[in-house]
Amino acid sequence: MNRREFAQRIGATALLTAAAEAHAQEKAQAMNHPMPAKPEEIAMLIYPGMTALDLIGPQQVFGYVMGCKVHMVAKTSEFVTSDSGVSIRPTKTFADCPDPIDILFVPGGGTGTISLMRDKETLAFLTSRAKNAKYVTSVCSGSLVLAAAGLLRGYKATSHWAVRDVLADFGAEVVAKRVVEDRTRITAAASLRASISDCTWRSGCGGTNMRKRSNSRSNTTRSRRFTRVLRKRLRPPSLSR
Repeated sequence: MNRREFAQRIGATALLTAAAEAHAQEKAQAMNHPMPAKPEEIAMLIYPGMTALDLIGPQQVFGYVMGCKVHMVAKTSEFVTSDSGVSIRPTKTFADCPDPIDILFVPGGGTGTISLMRDKETLAFLTSRAKNAKYVTSVCSGSLVLAAAGLLRGYKATSHWAVRDVLADFGAEVVAKRVVEDRTRITAAASLRASISDCTWRSGCGGTNMRKRSNSRSNTTRSRRFTRVLRKRLRPPSLSR
């Protein structure tokens, strides 16, 4: 390829890019959703032991929104390993995460989430970015982390059914719904996993047995036992502080 052909290709690429951007703007205006002058900043917390599905599902949606910058934020720039062994590299650290941000998001998990509820550095970061955020959000047990940071006190909220009642220990008003929105707080009980279960039930693929197991007394008993153990381990600070 000579210089002339190279220049022609570069020019064609630039023209196509400009045309695509113009088309995106026209489409946004046609949908009555004009692209913002300043990109919206979305900070998605990632931490060891998180559930990857809780993160990737919402990230996929955020990634499709025009005019948004999605940041995967962690303490350091090292890879973070999920509860299923999936490793994700952060794009921002606590130190260089934009401030202010528009949306703050926390995914759920298991023991990793419980450990995070005691992590002072993480809780301080969440408190700092939540001050000016338009929305503070979570999926599944991620709301426990928001609650531990004091960000759900006085708000209606939900979480995974097995730990939902723990939110009350941190001053939240517990609501047994799939999604709860209260002012600037949005908490979801089970993210994509609930949708997958619903699709399985509706398709009739073992739905009856799954539904029976989900509603069984043994599940309720395990949930209450787990909640008691979790409360003892966490020993949340006084709500009067």
